[in-house]
Amino acid sequence: TARYLKRQRKLVRRALSMLDEYVHDEDELDLTDDATTQTSSETEQQEEDAPRKSLHTRRLEHVRALLLSLPEHDTVLDMGCGEGKMIGLLLEQEEVKHIIGVDVAPFVLERAHKRLAVANLPPRVRDRLTLEQGSLLYSSERLREAKVDVALLIEVIEHLEQEHLDVAMHTMLGH
Repeated sequence: TARYLKRQRKLVRRALSMLDEYVHDEDELDLTDDATTQTSSETEQQEEDAPRKSLHTRRLEHVRALLLSLPEHDTVLDMGCGEGKMIGLLLEQEEVKHIIGVDVAPFVLERAHKRLAVANLPPRVRDRLTLEQGSLLYSSERLREAKVDVALLIEVIEHLEQEHLDVAMHTMLGH
């Protein structure tokens, strides 16, 4: 967005705020009354002072909120977990009893292991986490037996070839 708008910060902020409103449901929008509305200059100053969360971070936080609103979310499978950003958010939620992070690339799982500082996690937190290599293109006996409540597939589909989509969806939804 910043590059497209030639780094004009005011336009970038406006575009991102419009996108943010578009992405969220009406129920989640801040519908304050006119008495509490700030002037545009006050709002702009606050926006400049506050650190901006990336769209990716906001998306992950939104997914976490949706996940926690589900009646069953004890065991969560994050297919294509990458470096473990979503896993880090879920580890903060004690009500999520087990998190399984799966990625196709072993070196990415190693980065997730380091990023999450798994070796330094308290045992009760570390015991809730499983990181393993796997793929959407083949079924895993361990994952079938895991009795997963919620399966996440965040920012993964765009990395799959068109001819692999049917297999990936069958693996994800059929097993």
